[in-house]
Amino acid sequence: MKRIIAVLTSLMILCCSLFAVSAEIVSNPAPRDAVGMSIAGFTSRDLYNNPINDSILNNADVTVINFWATWCGPCIGEMPDFQRLHEYYQGTPEADVQLYGLLMYDYSDEIPEAIEICEQYGFTWPHILMTPLFYSIAEALVGDGSVPVPQTIIVDRSGTVRAHKRGRFIDYQEMYEYVNGWYDIISAEQPPVVPGDADGNGQVTIADAVLVLRRSMSLIGESDINFAAADVDGNGSITVADAVTVLRKAMGLLE
Repeated sequence: MKRIIAVLTSLMILCCSLFAVSAEIVSNPAPRDAVGMSIAGFTSRDLYNNPINDSILNNADVTVINFWATWCGPCIGEMPDFQRLHEYYQGTPEADVQLYGLLMYDYSDEIPEAIEICEQYGFTWPHILMTPLFYSIAEALVGDGSVPVPQTIIVDRSGTVRAHKRGRFIDYQEMYEYVNGWYDIISAEQPPVVPGDADGNGQVTIADAVLVLRRSMSLIGESDINFAAADVDGNGSITVADAVTVLRKAMGLLE
């Protein structure tokens, strides 16, 4: 009888311990992030009220988006390093990376304040104004409705969030290694781009030139063409000039 009582007592203690551990897990949930979420289809405005949308994703294999606010000291503190990173990738086109800021704000008067900060300190990368979609991305870090800043996401051409970092970077070196590491991973997944191969069949033909021309006239959507290959002059848009270049290449007039 005593042995049975001892066993039951041990089981009760074990159950209580497991309940305590379970309660601790519930009260201290594992960190969350937005990895796997998508920003495809977003529309917004930049700091100067110009329209901006997910077409920017076509311009690079990797898009870095840094969430910041005018009242956030750590955000402002790391922005000189982001400027340095922006200048590095602008001067290194073979590393297909672009940088955007994402302004988190509660009141409209924070927008001119953000413009003043950027212009005063020479921060030249473009900025997107917060939207409900981006708020949900930022809120995913904690899941309680709050949006801690700074935070940074890495996005691929499809708009999928591949990495999500909370807090500021220690210094430029950590920032560069983080971003370039993800560039190496994501760019390795991309098939090699043949300039002018708008239909993605591995050859440049007159059919490609026609496809590029139709896109330049907005007769087909961006999803109907291999954008990176069609944008042969690398200016971020597909124009008649691209179509002419592809046609000349298809005719053997260009290498």
